[in-house]
Amino acid sequence: GAIRANIRARRPSNPADYVVIDLEKDTDAISYYETAEEVPGGVADDAYKTTKLLLRRIHAANVRWRMGASYDDAGWIKTDPAEAPHMVSLSEDYYIGVYEFTQKQYEIVAGYPLSEMTAKPSSTKDLPNAAKRPVTNVDFAALRGSGDDYNWPQKEHAVSPKRCFGLLRTRYGFRFDLPTCAQWEYAYRAGTSTSFFTGDMYNSSTASAVLRDYAWTTNNTTDDDDGVDYSDKAKVHIVGRKLSNPWGLYDIAGNAVELCLDWAVLADNAPSMGETVDPVGPVVQSPGGSGTSVRIWRGGSCVKGGMMGENADQRATAAYTYSGTYKCMGFRICCPAVAQ
Repeated sequence: GAIRANIRARRPSNPADYVVIDLEKDTDAISYYETAEEVPGGVADDAYKTTKLLLRRIHAANVRWRMGASYDDAGWIKTDPAEAPHMVSLSEDYYIGVYEFTQKQYEIVAGYPLSEMTAKPSSTKDLPNAAKRPVTNVDFAALRGSGDDYNWPQKEHAVSPKRCFGLLRTRYGFRFDLPTCAQWEYAYRAGTSTSFFTGDMYNSSTASAVLRDYAWTTNNTTDDDDGVDYSDKAKVHIVGRKLSNPWGLYDIAGNAVELCLDWAVLADNAPSMGETVDPVGPVVQSPGGSGTSVRIWRGGSCVKGGMMGENADQRATAAYTYSGTYKCMGFRICCPAVAQ
């Protein structure tokens, strides 16, 4: 039957700050709440890490802000165009996942296998509480569809109805997708302009202490006391075990890395760094076509091997690309802030 939503007297274009979607329901599946305190069971309830989606409204419309690193950010390699500073704004508010999308959520929506490219499930699927760990080994095609028909930015938000986001759209009406790099970075920053959302600039000697309570990194991954051996530094953690950023988003600085819509920014395809509204990243993939020219991953990881595992990789502006899937590659869902 048709999806019905529990909503107070608000215009659809101005919905509440939190939306909960029950993935196990086909009716009465969507509920809205004005504050985190009103969310049933509290935002830390395990249901929002397994059978329900919890999304947070990001008030971004018409806010002018600096995207990219500041010139005094010691973590920015100045020859890297991906972190070049420029002024941007977003024309709309949007919802974004409070948590990284988990294995249980993906299983309910799309089942397995997870990746069109490798057809292998998350490497932590057999660990205790695997359902609450980020789904990993996902790729762009598994989430959105493969081929030119679903190519960002040319085809904008078109997705295959048979892939994860298409299945979610059909059931619940929201235009689910990956965030753009601009949406991701704005949500990470939470109003700050520093290297980290804590208000701190990057310093190689202090970054570990700054991030300890907010992110899983290769430096602290073995500190988890959930009964799993993390000494190999190859496993993602249960979502939400660290503190959130100031806007209530968990693990955004480190657990799984998070896939975004944009192509990687290289010297031969870098977009204009002039002031931009709703930036979409490079129009085309870098002609080089190498493993460093694919879609961008943001946020740090706790997995060793050069995959966003260092402290500099947990910064607001750090980015990584990789032509395949990997045991720390996950995503955070996003959609326009319009009530359904």
